[in-house]
Amino acid sequence: MSNEAPAGLSFAAPQGWLAVPPESCGLDGAVFAAVRQQNTGDPVVTNLVVGLSPASGRQDLAAGARAYLAELSADYPVSVLASDSLTRGSMSEYNQLLQIAYPVGESTIQLKQVRILLEVADVGSPTGASLMQVLMTCPADVFPHAAQELGQFLTTIAPAPLVAIPPAVATTREGSPCVQDPGVQDSSPRP
Repeated sequence: MSNEAPAGLSFAAPQGWLAVPPESCGLDGAVFAAVRQQNTGDPVVTNLVVGLSPASGRQDLAAGARAYLAELSADYPVSVLASDSLTRGSMSEYNQLLQIAYPVGESTIQLKQVRILLEVADVGSPTGASLMQVLMTCPADVFPHAAQELGQFLTTIAPAPLVAIPPAVATTREGSPCVQDPGVQDSSPRP
């Protein structure tokens, strides 16, 4: 399944993932969201969200990552398992691997979240750039498999697609494609 983002980027969901409406995930600037079909019955569905926001000039991605971590930590216990920064020419990237203790009913499950921030040239505006955010959130026991699929997804990101195919829509047993997890939220009340 191939999709086109407003900044002229394209990407393909990994095999076994179903695209869901990006607006259902509560991430500002979300242009793509998908859930892992194998886990749609889990209390927290393994999900992947891509967001784009306009950027002008050089972005301090590390500061953005710290702000995100502070916001997330206000609601959940969060540990940073890994983080790194890369710069290629005028573009930069910042990656985080987080562990989140997330309440589900009377218990808590451990989630892992990969968050990748990248500056991308905006093909719609030769003088501009966009900030791309890729979030993948899953239960810790699913992470080894989902991380490989995220790696496959990342290799499909490319400029200017040939064809845009509308996403299929999936829902979970709760009726929300992106079950309330720290990176992908809806307006449902919290436990």
